[in-house]
Amino acid sequence: MSNGSEENNTKELSEIPIKSREEIESKIEDLCKDKDLEITPSKLYVSKVIADKIEVVINNKLKSSIEDKDIKSLVNEIKSIYENSRIKDEHLGYRFSLQEFRKSFKEYPEGTIRRVLQELRDEGCLEFIDGCGGYLYPYERMYKSTLQDKDEYLVKNIVDEGSFLSEDSLDNMLDRLKSKKNIILQGPPGTGKTWLAKRLGLALVGKRDESKVRAVQFHPNLSYEDFIRGWRPTGNKELGLVDGPFMEMIRNAKNDPKAKHVIIIEEINRGNPAKIFGEMLTLLESDKRIPSEALELSYKRDSNERVFIPENLYVIGTMNLADHSIASLDFALRRRFAFINLEPTLNDKWKKWVHSRNGISEVFLENIKKRVEKLNEDISVDLSLGPQFKIGHSYITPTVNTQISNYDKWFEEVVNTEIGPLLDEYWFDDHNNSRSRTAKNQLLKDL
Repeated sequence: MSNGSEENNTKELSEIPIKSREEIESKIEDLCKDKDLEITPSKLYVSKVIADKIEVVINNKLKSSIEDKDIKSLVNEIKSIYENSRIKDEHLGYRFSLQEFRKSFKEYPEGTIRRVLQELRDEGCLEFIDGCGGYLYPYERMYKSTLQDKDEYLVKNIVDEGSFLSEDSLDNMLDRLKSKKNIILQGPPGTGKTWLAKRLGLALVGKRDESKVRAVQFHPNLSYEDFIRGWRPTGNKELGLVDGPFMEMIRNAKNDPKAKHVIIIEEINRGNPAKIFGEMLTLLESDKRIPSEALELSYKRDSNERVFIPENLYVIGTMNLADHSIASLDFALRRRFAFINLEPTLNDKWKKWVHSRNGISEVFLENIKKRVEKLNEDISVDLSLGPQFKIGHSYITPTVNTQISNYDKWFEEVVNTEIGPLLDEYWFDDHNNSRSRTAKNQLLKDL
């Protein structure tokens, strides 16, 4: 292949933005077929971005010829640049060659540069391109830290999927879950408790593995026999001892001790948690997740059976603070959970998300944000309600990629069919509905 052809093909490579491993490999394969480019899909030229960073290191560290004892340090520094570089929208391309190094670092001895590159080759960090004097950095190694595994799930994914909280806030929640083992997300309606609970569970597991995250919902008719274990009809006119979802998750966690498992209990305060958990309430404590703390169940499979909750099983509950019909949780249960408050979050992240995903003007979003925040202030100081009855951001966050062209009509429908009925329920003792009517009118006035 001629130098001119190689240069042109390299330029074409440099125009490929990094989006996903599959897309990159596909485009490289196409280039190989169309241009007869002599590289394989698993190899790419070292990025100019990385080469520039190496230049900075050498300029800073090699003001004079390097001594033998410092070579290892330089090698580690250059390796660190490779491993830690985050190449997002930068272009691929630019060959890593000794000639380029000679030109860029002509004040340093060529022998020193050769020895540094040789060290990197010996350690498998670089590969020599026979016949053209260049170096390749292996594709898989180069992008191991920059291209996320398709099944990996991190706090960053929660933000990318629409959380308006900061990564630091989410990290703190995750840390609390890891240490306490049991947390409850509580807040007003529409603050994304269930949405966030599932994603915190996946982030704890570390990947998109639905088999390790299971959701159940508490309700007034749920019993210990439903959730833990009880006698049930087996289909042949007999009763059998059947494990409920919590015992099934305990078994899964014990059979897979290296992985984290999460059970999500939606609306945990709609049932009677102390009655539903039974003796498991004691075993929930983080310092009792060991075999020596095992207890007998109300329904044993044999006389010797003892059960404990393994340390790799975590519990995330959600709790709506605005439900009049629900009694407070008892103190025994509260002591075993960490409680995390979620608030309506109408910040710049929310505004940019809705604008980019739904096409609603940021000016319009700022307008309705102020109206909802004013309503929430009124609700917070109302003696019959309080802060736990605020209107959450979910009410004015449309479904992803639903394009909204008529902003006024969309918001009016949300107020009339979602926020309005909730306000009617809040002020149910106002027979004329004057307070809820006034609040709705203020939301819609002069849009």
